[in-house]
Amino acid sequence: MIDDGFSPESLRERAEEAGSVFTAEELLATNKMVMMALYSLGGERSCASVFRAGRMLAGFFGVETLEDALHTFCELTGADYDLDRNYVAIESCPECLGYVNAEGAVCNFLRGFISRAAEHELGEVVSVAQVACEATGDRRCEFILGERGEVGGFDTEVDEMTAEDIEIVMSADGRDAVEVAAFKIASEGLLRCALSDVARPMFFRAGRLYARAFINAFDPEDPDELIGHVEEISGSSYSLEGDRFIVEKCLECAGMPFKEPICHAVRGALAETLEHWNVPFKDLVEVRCAAEEDEVVGTCVVKARGVIWKAKRVVDAVKRAFH
Repeated sequence: MIDDGFSPESLRERAEEAGSVFTAEELLATNKMVMMALYSLGGERSCASVFRAGRMLAGFFGVETLEDALHTFCELTGADYDLDRNYVAIESCPECLGYVNAEGAVCNFLRGFISRAAEHELGEVVSVAQVACEATGDRRCEFILGERGEVGGFDTEVDEMTAEDIEIVMSADGRDAVEVAAFKIASEGLLRCALSDVARPMFFRAGRLYARAFINAFDPEDPDELIGHVEEISGSSYSLEGDRFIVEKCLECAGMPFKEPICHAVRGALAETLEHWNVPFKDLVEVRCAAEEDEVVGTCVVKARGVIWKAKRVVDAVKRAFH
């Protein structure tokens, strides 16, 4: 990770470029589908990881007061805030935007962000409870410093989502693409840092779940139809050249300040797709990642590896699946 990759200046610069390529709906849908998949897989452990990611962002901001931190956060993400002693309210919350079927408060990233910023100002450990959440129908998200609250969740598993649910996830509510991109880069990028060694398998499994949700929701006849839905929702372009999957304008790594291949959700989604249509393969390896090449938005390449891929029966299966 670049040392200052999540500073306000770096986030703004990367978000501006990503927001010029993708729409707010594309950025939001991919962010929320992946995050909901991670919550579905990890439960309360994922909530704790997202909380830690929010704390990390406050650390990167390096400001002296909670109010300064909130001002910077809202300036980047298009939210509004109200601060009164131990009470914080966020309107137009970027974290719960697009979530469906929330059964409790879901803003774990913001809870972590607020707690770390408050601790920096006060010099002591500060717990934060969320007492209202836009994702559950409240007018705004509200937090109380010095209290502990329950962790929320969702009524619907990701792979049980309907096409209508996915349409709701894409509802950006008139948000600016750059503001949505800023929160996507910060939340997903720092979650990878918080997950550390388990980020790779967790995002891979999230990608599998993401693809399964699309298969169940749209019931596509073949991979081409499925990829058509994914391209429409993500703004990326997928193609197959021999044993390599080409992802142009890859949204997973767009804006991410990492120097290594990180498109594990893309690999997971491709693995689920191949297995669903009975196309055998040994492994999927990302051989080119735009983030590793220091491209804010670029092309990523995933290779289907293993001798078995080259067998005639596999080539025939791929040709039948991807006409």
